[in-house]
Amino acid sequence: MVHETAGIDLAAAEDAARDFLNALGASTDSESMQGAPGRMVRAHAELVLARAIPVRCRPRVRERLTKRIADWLRSQLDPKGVGVISRPNTPA
Repeated sequence: MVHETAGIDLAAAEDAARDFLNALGASTDSESMQGAPGRMVRAHAELVLARAIPVRCRPRVRERLTKRIADWLRSQLDPKGVGVISRPNTPA
């Protein structure tokens, strides 16, 4: 699990987000887009990410397990939102 809120340079991250949006052709000069880089940074700072959890099971079991992981993250960390992506492990 990765919880990346400490140690973030918010000003540098906002500059990087602004550069990223501009590189994609999304101008941040308009009034509606001026706050977008800051919103991106705050959303990332509140991100809870669970990854690399190896699971080999049937889809129904994986669905229940995914929900239990989300519920546990929500109860333990009290984030504004939780997302869990479950992908089936396939043999190499």
